[in-house]
Amino acid sequence: MIIIKIIINSGDHLLSLINEVLELSKIEAGQIKVNKTVFNIVELLNSLRSMLQMKANEKYLDLDFKIAPDIPEYIVSDERKLRQILLNLISNALKFTEEGSITVDVKLAEDNRVNQKLLVSLLKKLNYPADIASDGVAVLRALEKQNYDLIFMDIEMPEMDGISATKTIYDTIEKSKIPLIVAMTAHEDEEKRQICRDAGMKDYITKPIKLNELERVFNQYFND
Repeated sequence: MIIIKIIINSGDHLLSLINEVLELSKIEAGQIKVNKTVFNIVELLNSLRSMLQMKANEKYLDLDFKIAPDIPEYIVSDERKLRQILLNLISNALKFTEEGSITVDVKLAEDNRVNQKLLVSLLKKLNYPADIASDGVAVLRALEKQNYDLIFMDIEMPEMDGISATKTIYDTIEKSKIPLIVAMTAHEDEEKRQICRDAGMKDYITKPIKLNELERVFNQYFND
């Protein structure tokens, strides 16, 4: 079963190489496109390891993959192009390394727009539709137009931060219509958690956002 899976992964990569060759003319013409999707970065790295482990074993090299702890399980990127970049880097390392080990460190940088797209995509996987607000002011405007059951509130936003927005919601909206507000932040300290609770937030998830944490929130508050 493992051998079959490696063959399938290798076949997928061969098809990817053919597509890369076909895209060369597009690159030269400045027409290359980035096809962003949501995918599991850990699974991608594991498939690369499976494909290249045999080559590493032939040269008695250790192949070590290290993933930064703040990288989410699912990311938004061009999976095929990222696979090609990593494969080229690791293949060259295997080619020119005669002894010792090869360590692959993975670290990603992301902006708020990517975070938004990732969160919406993860919620879609759970079959929950979502609207996006870029700051606290936009959240309040959205609540004027319709009711929401749940708000994932980033506590660090421009214009009006999540803490201020939450306090304003409790001050201005009828109690029965106040949605469940869950804080989102990169900070994990207890002091920050208490600030969120004092503002009226009922729960707290940390970035990078993980699918199982979103599932926990829905199971805890919305499943009878």
